[in-house]
Amino acid sequence: MATSTSPSSASAPFINVCNKELSINDFYPVYDKVRPLSAHWEQIAISLRLRIDTINSIEANFSGKDLSCLRKVFEYWLKKDYDYKTNGIPCWRRVCVAVKEGGGDPALADEIAREHPLPAMPPAGSTSSKEKSITPVMDEVAMSPASTDRATGTSKYGSSEKSFELTSKLYDLQDEFDEAIRVTKKSFKSNADAVQFGVKGVSPGTRVMIAKVDRDDYTLDDIFFFRRAIPKGLDIPQYDLYFSFVYDGSLCLGYLIPEYLYSLLFPLNTKLQEQLASIGITELTCGEDKYDLREFSIQEVKHSSTDIDICDPLWYENTSTPLHEAAWRGLKDEVQWLLEKFGYSTYHCGLHGWTPLHSASYGGHIEILQLLIYQYGTDPNEGDDNSVSSIHMASYKGHLSIVQYLVDTCDVPPNQPDNSNNTALLYSAMGGHSDLVEFFIERNCNTSPINCVSASLSLLVCQSGELALVHKLESLNLFSPDSVTNIGLGILHYTCRSMNNKSVELFKYLLNRYQLSIDVKDRYGVTPLHIASWYASSSVVEYIVSIQGNKALLVNDNNGWSCLHYACYATIHIPAGIVYSKLMAQSDASGIDIINNTGIKTIINFIKRNERVKMFSSLLKKASTCPNFDINAITNNGQSLLHFASDSGSTLLVKALEEYNINCTVDNDGMAPLHYAALSDSTSVLSYIISQYNLNANDTDTYGRTPLVYSCQSGSINSVKYLINNHKSDPNITDKYGMTYLHHSCRDGHIDITQYLIEVQHCDINKADNEGRTLVHHAAWSGNFDLVQYLITEQGLSPTAVTKNGLTALHYASVSLNLSLVKESITTYQLDPHQADSNGKLPIHYAAQSGDILLLELYMKDYKCSLSLTDNKGRNVIHFSSFKGHTHFIKHITSQYPQYISLLHSTDNEGKIPLHLACESGNIQLVTFLINDMKCDFNAKNTHDETCVTFACFSGNLDLVQLLIQQYKVEPFNPDKYGFTALHAAAGNGDTHILEWYSQ
Repeated sequence: MATSTSPSSASAPFINVCNKELSINDFYPVYDKVRPLSAHWEQIAISLRLRIDTINSIEANFSGKDLSCLRKVFEYWLKKDYDYKTNGIPCWRRVCVAVKEGGGDPALADEIAREHPLPAMPPAGSTSSKEKSITPVMDEVAMSPASTDRATGTSKYGSSEKSFELTSKLYDLQDEFDEAIRVTKKSFKSNADAVQFGVKGVSPGTRVMIAKVDRDDYTLDDIFFFRRAIPKGLDIPQYDLYFSFVYDGSLCLGYLIPEYLYSLLFPLNTKLQEQLASIGITELTCGEDKYDLREFSIQEVKHSSTDIDICDPLWYENTSTPLHEAAWRGLKDEVQWLLEKFGYSTYHCGLHGWTPLHSASYGGHIEILQLLIYQYGTDPNEGDDNSVSSIHMASYKGHLSIVQYLVDTCDVPPNQPDNSNNTALLYSAMGGHSDLVEFFIERNCNTSPINCVSASLSLLVCQSGELALVHKLESLNLFSPDSVTNIGLGILHYTCRSMNNKSVELFKYLLNRYQLSIDVKDRYGVTPLHIASWYASSSVVEYIVSIQGNKALLVNDNNGWSCLHYACYATIHIPAGIVYSKLMAQSDASGIDIINNTGIKTIINFIKRNERVKMFSSLLKKASTCPNFDINAITNNGQSLLHFASDSGSTLLVKALEEYNINCTVDNDGMAPLHYAALSDSTSVLSYIISQYNLNANDTDTYGRTPLVYSCQSGSINSVKYLINNHKSDPNITDKYGMTYLHHSCRDGHIDITQYLIEVQHCDINKADNEGRTLVHHAAWSGNFDLVQYLITEQGLSPTAVTKNGLTALHYASVSLNLSLVKESITTYQLDPHQADSNGKLPIHYAAQSGDILLLELYMKDYKCSLSLTDNKGRNVIHFSSFKGHTHFIKHITSQYPQYISLLHSTDNEGKIPLHLACESGNIQLVTFLINDMKCDFNAKNTHDETCVTFACFSGNLDLVQLLIQQYKVEPFNPDKYGFTALHAAAGNGDTHILEWYSQ
């Protein structure tokens, strides 16, 4: 008799497990057992043989919510909503198989098997005929496809004894096959030789080609991108290459290449190698043909990327559900089918509240827009979480016909701002669309709005890089060359932020036309060259350096940053909403911090990243010729070039520094490059830094934070898993502020990491930080509506918890710019908009700090909140908004609510008027508005006899200090009642540039 070679022939098929049919009434016993495997819900669903459309529907409806997905999987399965006649009935035996194969947990499968054994068989001859007929039927239906005749209850294999023996042999064969697959996978994971993987299991005349990308923080969107981009890179876009596998650990994509196509492509010529490198491919292997493409990755490659959707900054929003993507791509038939099949409500709300209407407007598909509005009653005014609406997106992308339709047919108000106070006109300026700008001007739209960072129409036109649009505004007398933001960024600075290749021509024009200084500084000493280096605007950098010489590369701003620091720092903080921040950030930004320093995930433009590497390498070479060049130069905060390169997410930037023997040091906060790499959202850079510099992956900084904390902040689930699994990082420790890793993931709104820490790592969800803030408080602070709902509805956390200082989730939501979250907190969770914290601050005060006009309107009109109410320090809404420098917010109040203008002259308990606080914010626009337009007293003193000059010195804005002294003749340095002058304020802040100016 043949002996099975299976290592575990008895346990693998679970033939001794109960095969009694389960029903929906058995849901909870089953669900409670498999709940820990929620992260593997999709593999479990496949193992249970659910239909593919069922799995897709679950993923679409509960994206990112693993527990909900798992719950629906077993709900469908237990209701037999699958082909159970072919694949077997629900039973504990099949649960064991799914747990082992799909869940990857053999131990749990064995545990379930022990708890649900097959009932003992009675002695021979004692079983009734009815029982005899049922037992083999259930056995076969449970585990083998179409193996019984359910009408008669007889096995097609004959008697139960023969059937049982045959089934056992089938199980042995299945186990052998599973073991072979396991060994194959194991050898594949340990052996990166692509050719060996393709030797077996490939049809004759077919080869395996493997393309590798040096990153492992990939998503399904990235895989979808490369599936389409690789054939284009090979100049065979008409071929649909058969995609065979993805290699675990780093992004390696395998394709089956027919022999005739192989002979056509290989050996690869230089052009094809360059094109593949330009989309991020670093290695390509096919048989004996092996190519290292890294040498091409920093070379100039002429490659059209206009049709590469992965580079679009709003990719995640526009692909968040199938309906969104179909609407974005203009697939009307698919849109119609999805709507008829699932209804509009199923896919209505995508990422950050993005709707299919946004996607259709962004893509420029008016027929889909009309379908959604007329046939399905979609509100054309509906905004996302930050009140960005369809007209804003159509304006940014330049779709004039859609804008006209929305304004003329749907009566969408063209002046309606989003929560960052960007109107459709400002969005059209960002996109550089002259026809749309002209359209809005002809419709008498407000041409002087400024957004939440005080960026005007002129500044945003400059960032578009479109010289023709500047000429258009000049012809209409609407271009202001003196326009600056609240931190002093002017038109040259904004031109240097442009990702338009023509921006250098605009820069030259503005420089000469308006006789501007090429090294004009903002309040922090940042010049256009600093900004151009930061945005990797290489043509502008080259132009400025050609005028100022290589020495300009080593000139520092007030914080000790040189152009080299800026050039390898691909991160940005924009205190605004999500969409605006994504559109304004560098296209290769590794991280974007928005309002409240909340981090958001973004798409990386690898072509731009390669351009940055090339530019940085060139700048390093030029700077090294200067006598004062120091590769280890640090900023005022102790940050080196290696810190910033580690944060960039680019291994190539790090390697560029190694050629100059840079040192690995810690900054003033005790953070090593390792901590910065954890912030970068790149597991590749993180692992490289650890190995290259032999660093301890669990070192803490001054605040008691390990790299794992910063990975939780960055939103890289792969980095989080890498540190926990490979370096035994403890996800349960707290920093010096009592914040756990869960607090940090919630604070930055990362629902996937939060779910992983709760459901897989079983972190404590009830722990509060030192301020008494719960996970719900931090999630509300981030503005992530879905995360707040998950914590409350699925994890049972209280929405009404109060911190030690009396803050509720509503207070935190009020600074998030998420209007929907605020409404939900009040209507569903019954939080009181009139409840003050222990300092007397109301939610409307926090809204004033955020500068959110729409939220101000909500509190005033819907909840009758008064602007004159003060906190315990006597500060009202005007004080709070002035302190944050929100010019647009103050102007809105004065124009729409003239009855509150008197508040501009009100004093708090220390005698400070809003003008004092505006000076402390450093916002020249707001200060001049309050003095010139609202006639605020610029000579007013507080109870300490401090003047506007003193508060301006606190801000560090030298231009504002000079304005007050030279134009408004404010006495500069009279001592206050304690003998301190404004110079003491400047010295105390370390603003030596103010002291130097005074001494001159």
